[in-house]
Amino acid sequence: MATNSPCRRSFCNKVPPLVPFMSRSCIDGSDICSFLVQMSGAILLLGKTDTEQRARAGQNTLTAGLAINFGSFCIFFTLMIWYEVVTRRIVRDAGLKRTYAPIIGASMVSQFFLIIRSAYRVVEFQQGFFSRIATTEIYFYVFDTMLMIFATAIYILLFPPAFGLLGKKSLTIKVEEARMVSIEMGRQREEIGHRVGVQSVHSDDTHWRTDTF
Repeated sequence: MATNSPCRRSFCNKVPPLVPFMSRSCIDGSDICSFLVQMSGAILLLGKTDTEQRARAGQNTLTAGLAINFGSFCIFFTLMIWYEVVTRRIVRDAGLKRTYAPIIGASMVSQFFLIIRSAYRVVEFQQGFFSRIATTEIYFYVFDTMLMIFATAIYILLFPPAFGLLGKKSLTIKVEEARMVSIEMGRQREEIGHRVGVQSVHSDDTHWRTDTF
C-alpha cells in the first residue's frame, strides 16, 4: 500500500493490530516450517546408508514441505483478496483514491502463477522422480520456468515505486526530505511573523509620534 496514504491510515484504523501480526506470523512461520521440512527430506534422501524405505521417507518429507509452501501461498493469496475487498469498501465510503491498485492486481496475478507452480511441484514429487511428470521436459518448462518468468516480469511492466510503493532506503530519503521541507516552511513562517511584528511596531511608533506633535 502506498506509504502514508489516507487509505492506508483508514485501513489500519479499522483493522485490529492483532490481525496483521497474526497474518505475518502465519506466513513467516509457514515459510520457516516449509524450509525445515524440505531440508529434513533432503537429508534423508542424501544419506549414505540409503534404503528404499529411507528414500521413500525422504521423498514424502520433501512433498510435505512443498505442500506446506503451497498452503502458505494460498493463505497469502486469500489475504490479498480480503485486503482488496476491504480497501475497495474504504475507498467507496470515504471517496479516496487507490493509486496503488495496479500493484495489488499485479501481486495477485504473480501470486496466482506461484500457486500453480507450487501445485505442480507437489504433484511432481508425489509422483516420484521417474514419473512421467518428472521426466517430461515440457511440463517443467510450462509449469515451472514460464510461470516464474511471468510471476516476476509483471513487476517490470508495473514497477512498484511508480505507484508510490517505496523500499526502506527510498522511504527514509523521502521522509527526511519531507522533514527538511517542514523545517524550512517553519522558518519561513517565523520570518514572516517577525517581519509583520516589526512592521506593526514601526506603525504604532509612527502613530504615537503623530499624535504627540
